Parts: sequence; C-alpha cells; structure tokens
Amino acid sequence: MDDNDSERPLSRGQMRRRAMLDAAWDAVLDKGFSGITLNDIIRRSGGSRATLYQNFGDKTGLLAEMLRERCKEFESQLQISLDTTRDPSEALLQFAVTIGEKLSQTEVIRFNHLLLTEGHHFPDVVEMFMCHGPKSTEQELAKYLASLAAIGKLKIDDPNQAASLFIAMLVGQWTNGLTNHTLKDKSLKAYEAEVNRRVRAATTLFLSGALPR
Repeated sequence: MDDNDSERPLSRGQMRRRAMLDAAWDAVLDKGFSGITLNDIIRRSGGSRATLYQNFGDKTGLLAEMLRERCKEFESQLQISLDTTRDPSEALLQFAVTIGEKLSQTEVIRFNHLLLTEGHHFPDVVEMFMCHGPKSTEQELAKYLASLAAIGKLKIDDPNQAASLFIAMLVGQWTNGLTNHTLKDKSLKAYEAEVNRRVRAATTLFLSGALPR
C-alpha cells in the first residue's frame, strides 16, 4: 500500500464498511457475542443488510474482519520495538510495556472477559482471534529472538519456545485475574500500575536467562 493511501479521503463505500466494523466492535463490547444481531449492527452503523452481505458475507465474516483488523493494528505497534539494531533490553521492554498498556485498556479488559465467559459458545470466533492476535504476535516475536540469537545478542536455543514463555509471563496472571473477577476491587489506575511493574519484572527475568554470558 502506498504511504499516501492513508491520507486519501475514504469513498462512500469505504465509509460504510468502516462504520460497520466500528459498530460491530461497539456492539460486541456492549452486548457480548451472543447478544448482538445483524439488525443491531445495521442500526448502529446506519448501513443496510445488502451492504453488510456485500462486504462481509454474514455476521461471522464481519466479526472475523473486525478481529483481524484490530489485531493487525496492535501488532503493527508491537513491531516498532522489535528492531534488531536496538539493545535487546530496551526493545523487549518496549514490547512488553506496549502489551501491558493494551491489557490495561477498559475495552480490552471487557473483550478478554467476553472471550473467557462466552468463547466456548463461539469457537470459530475465538480461533480467528487467536490466529490473528496472540499466535501471530508470538510468531513475530520468535522471528525477532531467532535473529538476535543468530548474531549473538541473545543465547536462545529454541526461539519459538522462548517467545511462548515470554508472552505467557506477560499475560498469564492477568488472564487468571479476569477469570476470577479480581478486577472488580481494583481501580483502573492501580491495575495499570500493577501491569507496568509486572512487565518490567518479566522482561528482566526473561533476559536474565537469555543474555549471553
């Protein structure tokens, strides 16, 4: 895509498509996966059923594109830090902090809670999210770690396993907290501070075993 494409005004069709994607995200956060209907998305977006079918096929297609797009946007933010010319400590800390900041957002907390409570009813939606989100992020991190190992900046025998372990260190505890509804008793500010402390500790711990002696 040309760098100037993002600066060009959207066509009417693109604006309708954009409105439906935004409406789908808002509807999911508001009503959950089981609560939303096509009529609800159409009402929120001001579009039509014909436009929705033309662009996405059906509700599942719309949800799939919504998740793919939002995951791609977040992954592009993470890629900024994964530069092999930077010091690994700085790069991985920025990577971890970016994930931590994302997990602190109210809408992400809500979405993760929906995945945990309703995901078993919508396995295809969960699989789409995992493919475009966590799995893709883990693969990109593994490539980065492999590149650093190849030039001697890190000592890692299995980059795929290392990437999986590092991300698990970053997100595992928060997933448990959401499952147990422990966030009800915490202010968002306190949660953000806890996230920041944990990502820094996890990054330091991870590098303690990966930096070459």
